[in-house]
Amino acid sequence: MALAQAVKFSSAMHKAGQAPSVLDRVWLYVGVSCGVAALFVWAGGVYRLVTYVLMSVGVPFLLNTVTYVQHWGLGSDGPAASLKARDLAWDEDSKLQSWIILGINFHQQHHNNSRQAYYTYGATQGAPKLPADYALMVLACFVPALWRRIMDPVLLRWVASAKTEAGQSAAAVAGRQASMSGAV
Repeated sequence: MALAQAVKFSSAMHKAGQAPSVLDRVWLYVGVSCGVAALFVWAGGVYRLVTYVLMSVGVPFLLNTVTYVQHWGLGSDGPAASLKARDLAWDEDSKLQSWIILGINFHQQHHNNSRQAYYTYGATQGAPKLPADYALMVLACFVPALWRRIMDPVLLRWVASAKTEAGQSAAAVAGRQASMSGAV
């Protein structure tokens, strides 16, 4: 279905002369995918083809699920919106988890310094923390009632503490400015 929509869209754009032919790239991707599928069949038969198809579907699905877990509730439409995107991602503090998944659990640092290698990341002070490791949180997100029961209180506690810290910081700055203006 998505392929048909891509072909239809790129054909319309190409006919209108508004863009270089995206259709050429669509067919390139389809051709490469079919070629890889044929190699899997040649190398291992139908069993390997099924493996390839499952991986082609499973890997993007898992990637999008982890992205959902990493950013849930921290967007401009949630309780954290008033924090002006100060923190964009959930961290998870387990060192073992960090070694296994090469530091992706310290995702906030990726937003702070995206050019740094994941395996060099560490926890970001003040970033929201997941209540469990990624494996459990990915499983929990597939049961919306369980996910909300776990994550709503964690998110609200973090937002309240972040606002308190921000308020205390603003009050400290205001206090310093008042004392400086009184001293002059």
